[in-house]
Amino acid sequence: MLTDQYLVDLSHDLPMPDLERHATGDYLIETKEGYRRYAYAEGGVSPRGVPGHGEGLVGADSHEHDEEGHVREDFALRQRMHAKRMKKLEGLTRDALPPVLVGPEDHRCLVVVWGSTRPVGEEALARLAQRAWRGRRDTALLSFPQVYPLPPSTKDFLARAERVVAVEGNATGQFARHLFLATGRRPDASVRRWNGLAFSVEWVAQELGKALDEGGEMA
Repeated sequence: MLTDQYLVDLSHDLPMPDLERHATGDYLIETKEGYRRYAYAEGGVSPRGVPGHGEGLVGADSHEHDEEGHVREDFALRQRMHAKRMKKLEGLTRDALPPVLVGPEDHRCLVVVWGSTRPVGEEALARLAQRAWRGRRDTALLSFPQVYPLPPSTKDFLARAERVVAVEGNATGQFARHLFLATGRRPDASVRRWNGLAFSVEWVAQELGKALDEGGEMA
């Protein structure tokens, strides 16, 4: 699981979660004799059983295995099991959380962020607007709550923009490259920081102004 270090370290009040909604009953089965933990399934997700819940024997292994969970390194089996795992990606893509657009639908410029960068990016654009920055009215922010897999709608958001600027906390523009590989659209510029500190509103506003008006650093 990939997450955001800032969010991991952050302390924040949250509403009480609905535990019933996240109950595991819908995801577990009561196993019967002959249960196969890694049975072939159309969507790639095998019926999940746990030891002690039913009569079936639950076998699991991190090495390549057959449907029952026994270690096997047969080449044909390897291909079938790997194809089964790849089917899960199709379901994950269908269920991927869509990006959140903040700003006008008919934007000319699009600022792309993900994770904890969203509130900083929103406030930075708001500050630029207060300074009567000319580009704010046709600029929107697109925030990704998850970075992989990207939902199909990503391509549509990027296609509307004449100019795309990616804001991210690394030296090489990793998410910008990911967007390019997934959609074919390379961000026109990027705002990057890699000194280990979280983004500040003041710094992002300053660098966004440069990237949107003057070109900024090419991704």
